[in-house]
Amino acid sequence: MKKALQSTVLILLLLGAPKAKATEKSEGQIIPKRIAVMPMRTIPTNPEAIFDAAPMKADKTISRQIALNLSKEPELTSFSWSEVKHRLKSTKAFSDALSLTKETLELGIDQYRNLRVKDAVRTLERARKLLHKKLIDFYDPKMAADLYLQMGICLVELEKLDEARLAFARMFFYEPTRRFERGFYTRRVEETLGSAITDLNAVIPIGDPGMETNFLRNLKTRGQLDQLVTLVARGNTNTEVELRIYDLNRTIATHSQKISRRVEGRLDEEQLGRFISRYIACEVFDRVTQSAYQKRYRSGFIETHVGYHTYARTPTRDIFHSLSVGIRAAKGVARNVAFYGDLAILSSFQDRHRDLANRLVSLRAITGVEYRTNWRRFTFFFSPGVEANLVPTFTVYTHANCKFFGAEHPLCNPNNIKEMKSELLFGLHAGVGLRYHPTRNVFFSLRIS
Repeated sequence: MKKALQSTVLILLLLGAPKAKATEKSEGQIIPKRIAVMPMRTIPTNPEAIFDAAPMKADKTISRQIALNLSKEPELTSFSWSEVKHRLKSTKAFSDALSLTKETLELGIDQYRNLRVKDAVRTLERARKLLHKKLIDFYDPKMAADLYLQMGICLVELEKLDEARLAFARMFFYEPTRRFERGFYTRRVEETLGSAITDLNAVIPIGDPGMETNFLRNLKTRGQLDQLVTLVARGNTNTEVELRIYDLNRTIATHSQKISRRVEGRLDEEQLGRFISRYIACEVFDRVTQSAYQKRYRSGFIETHVGYHTYARTPTRDIFHSLSVGIRAAKGVARNVAFYGDLAILSSFQDRHRDLANRLVSLRAITGVEYRTNWRRFTFFFSPGVEANLVPTFTVYTHANCKFFGAEHPLCNPNNIKEMKSELLFGLHAGVGLRYHPTRNVFFSLRIS
């Protein structure tokens, strides 16, 4: 028997519970916040200190200490600053912007050397915008410091001392360890550099001058962070470190604290521990939540079903009908995709002309992919796949004499007897249907295939 088309209507009752144990377990748990610690900046308090011959060395001990302590908290996922910088430079757009910024900065410096100061300021302003747009200033703070130094020098030449002082303050924000040789620049530039140190020390208690809203938003998106820790020490003794935590979602500083520094250079562990504990206690953490549909599409289930089947092409003179009982299992693998398998036993009941000598019992197996979408309590699905149907040996009588007198009787013409051998049929399968979910673990389904 060659099966050309099978039409099936199934009414399904689902009693299976979700199998996605990992997903269920995570529901309600705290979502760790992604946090990173910037390298510590030591801001000189004495304007004369910036003209020391030897530049200060950057101290990475404290930033590592804080990062290590934060990584111990289960509510946080701590990233090193190098990991954040790697994320920033991972795109071609960043590499292009970095090259363009370098070239624009070099052009501005050349224009200044050729005494085209106003042109240099305009060029440096273009470089500044590129610098901040792609967070190049925090990827390469030395380049940012070079830019603001050159811009400040140009602004001093143009007698814009207030703007020059702000530019120099920005330079020290990015590279506070930079030092200058006395007499290398003009006296007015040296005085403005000293004033910038005073201004920077006045601004730091209020907030870091580089932490504007746009920067914090860019760092959240490009750096893939939720919070940022900044560290500031003052002067050469720097017996205290100002620790500030920024929430990149709200773009504000939410926690601030001064912590004592020990002789060996590390922060006081007791004070740091109290600060972190208070920070964790006061912080608002999101929790894993799932809608009913999210739980539904991620879960696996097992169903039992009954259905009606018929064949378009049969060896009998008219179609015959079958009922089935089966079991079906499926597992969601994505929001709208699941894999499924179905196994059913089909049993015929009498056809119109009673051509079947005996009841036909066959085995049907289906597997494939289910595509689905939801609307309120309903799930609509389309399930293509492949099907195998194991049909046993059976006999078909197409004349009444054979039915009533038997195949061996002389009145039964052998041409009216069809002996159908057992065979395994394969074919493509497609089904559509919907499910109604009255509760979380039970649903009713109607499927046509």
